[in-house]
Amino acid sequence: SFSRYQSIKALPDVDKVGLIIASLILAVISWRFVETPFRTRKLLPARPRLFAMAAVAFLGVFGGAALLVYSKGFVTRITAETKVFAETGKFDPGYVRELEVGDIPHNLVRLGETNAAAAAAHILVWGDSHAMAILPAIDSLCREAGMTAVAATHAATPPVVDYVSRNQWGLQERSIPFNKAVLDYVQAAKIKAVLLVSYWDMHCEVPEFQAALKKTVAELRSAGAAVYLMKDLPHYEFDIHKSVVRYSYKGLDMSSLGMTTAEYRALDKFPVALLRELQDLG
Repeated sequence: SFSRYQSIKALPDVDKVGLIIASLILAVISWRFVETPFRTRKLLPARPRLFAMAAVAFLGVFGGAALLVYSKGFVTRITAETKVFAETGKFDPGYVRELEVGDIPHNLVRLGETNAAAAAAHILVWGDSHAMAILPAIDSLCREAGMTAVAATHAATPPVVDYVSRNQWGLQERSIPFNKAVLDYVQAAKIKAVLLVSYWDMHCEVPEFQAALKKTVAELRSAGAAVYLMKDLPHYEFDIHKSVVRYSYKGLDMSSLGMTTAEYRALDKFPVALLRELQDLG
């Protein structure tokens, strides 16, 4: 447990075996020098002394805990940079919205220059939880550019028409009317640009999905919208936020957490042929 807490990336098998052996050795030592003396009354044989030691141990733990609470975890040990990483990486419910068909178009996520419901949107971000993940960046960029954007999102529900993802967290059969409502909104509101963002690796090798994606792009283009597709976010095997905070706190090289372009491409499953077809569709 301690090794998993301390390590950022998954431990090699040889390290896991070593830890198991070490735990067995420690178990034997604790049995021999702690458990057995207590059980045979060789250690603290008198009951009053046993209770006195237990009371001292309790007061020590309680006092330490009280000190930690009072000092708020000794916040002075954390640098300003680490505090920034800790605060900006917190979960923000304003960007995580599980919309239903009834939310389109009047309850979309509002981003950018204004949150006024009457403001016309320049951009629509359409996608699943991977789309939610980039909304803070879209919001910031739109504010810088003086533009307004909206987002239509639901987890595990790819932004394509006439396709049902069976993922338990998605809309499943309800994704058909949901995505149709989004497409209708693009046509009615004359949205200028649509950004499609999804966990493409989950679907992109399925022929039915590929056909649905191409149909979606074609229909968006026929509605007069410029269409952009964002490739998958890099997949990391560790908690990015926690790891960045820990590296900053310890003064470690944060760049070592990242992956190279070659490593990202090796993990990317999006078919090159499908990407070319989408580019041909505009």
